Amino acid sequence: GIIALLLWCTSPLVLAFGGALTPDVPSAAMGVFALYRYWKWTRNATYGNAYLVGLSVGLAELTRSTWIFLHPVLFLLNLGICYSRGNLLTLASQSLVQLFVAWIVLLGGYGFSDQFKPLGDFEFSSPSLQNREYSKSGELESVCNRFKDSWMGRIPVPLPTEFVRGVDVQEAAMVSQTSIGFLCGEKRLGGWWYYYFVVLLLKCTISEIGLFIIATLGVLSSSLVSQKSSQRSHLTSSRTGKHRLLSIETALLLGPIVICLGLLSVHMGLNRHARYMLQFFPLCFVWASQAITFFIHQPWLRFATIMLATVGSCSSLFYFPHSLSYFNELVGGPSEGHRYLSGTNIDWGHDVFYLRDELKKRGWDSVGILVWARYDLSLAGIKAEIKSIPNSNYWQDDVNLTTEKCSEVLSPGRYAVSVCLVQGTISSPKDRRKENPLESGYTYFQEFKPIGRVGYSIWLYDLSEEDVLNSKTWGTIYRRCFKEKSIEADSPKPDSLRDLPADALVPF
Repeated sequence: GIIALLLWCTSPLVLAFGGALTPDVPSAAMGVFALYRYWKWTRNATYGNAYLVGLSVGLAELTRSTWIFLHPVLFLLNLGICYSRGNLLTLASQSLVQLFVAWIVLLGGYGFSDQFKPLGDFEFSSPSLQNREYSKSGELESVCNRFKDSWMGRIPVPLPTEFVRGVDVQEAAMVSQTSIGFLCGEKRLGGWWYYYFVVLLLKCTISEIGLFIIATLGVLSSSLVSQKSSQRSHLTSSRTGKHRLLSIETALLLGPIVICLGLLSVHMGLNRHARYMLQFFPLCFVWASQAITFFIHQPWLRFATIMLATVGSCSSLFYFPHSLSYFNELVGGPSEGHRYLSGTNIDWGHDVFYLRDELKKRGWDSVGILVWARYDLSLAGIKAEIKSIPNSNYWQDDVNLTTEKCSEVLSPGRYAVSVCLVQGTISSPKDRRKENPLESGYTYFQEFKPIGRVGYSIWLYDLSEEDVLNSKTWGTIYRRCFKEKSIEADSPKPDSLRDLPADALVPF
């Protein structure tokens, strides 16, 4: 238990998102609490414990709709328990209590309003729930609910309407192929089915990975030994010290992990956020904590296991409070993370206050800033004059140079840019070109060497005129604008960012 608690309290992802206004950590806590209450019920099947199971499952579903899969999982487990114990009537009635209480809690969370709406009356946005009609030319003509004119469309849905809509909207986002995925230096629309398996190897500490592997190998080996030495197969009691491969505990721990990873792997539109894995992290930590039990009679191995957990926790805490950008030592730590992942795996605006302090320290009173911030940066205490950063896509196929156009050229000066913009995976809505949505207008910063960084998510640049002239993207344009007489009207050469127009900051 202490090992599991240590892993949870020092996990980089838990530290990163524990204080964020997202449901990831709360849903993980409520999910493992619901499974714990169910485990308690299997050991003492009373109506009181059945009520607590339903209460906790309902609360888990309110924190994240994905936990709706607990109902079929627990139903199958209940069938197995009823079959093995023989007390069918009592256990079946308690199973109904669990389901009913969870349903009432879910309805209560939505104010007991607007439930039992016919399935055919919903306006779904997910393609799997739509009927789409196309013209002969291939153009989309109409979209409607695929159940609207069928007998299934008349079935009332016993769930809150807004809950169903939320699941539908999330499903539509998960199957979308319009978001850009980034993995190990490769960009693509959509993603990879194995994305989250790679993310686990990159974002988890070495101790989390190592303990999970040790625990899995230990359970497998103990089960094989138990199978050979006992006529009771591998369903021996855990109280005898023999670990069971097939048991209620194993099903409750590994079942949700497999289901969650399966859902994430199928829906490749979500290949951007490691935080979605947090839902099953507590179960991983409980499973990994078994590792120490296999070395009860081997003090040195037991000590080595404890040290492994401690070293991994120290690795995580060493990079705090930049835990969101954490990468383990297998890939070189957070400073090398930009080579493997992007988006909220590195930057979610968490380093803006550190940017404020860095600008004060360096004395930068005029700087181009392009970071993850959908608000006025003065609210974060940044007092420097903020200049816009030109987008290279505006210059594609443009041969006419004017004074106004030349004012949008990259000029010598100081810049603070999110690593995600440098990668070209995140940008403003105006950034992308329709003919090539993978082409970003800020990847030209890859041509320059940063002079520093803020945390592990913002890179700092101090560009000289020579840097701009040597740029493959801006060199020719800058030379034509300010070194040659090739523009329609005289345009003064900007000697700093101060001469550029103060356009609105481009958020992303």
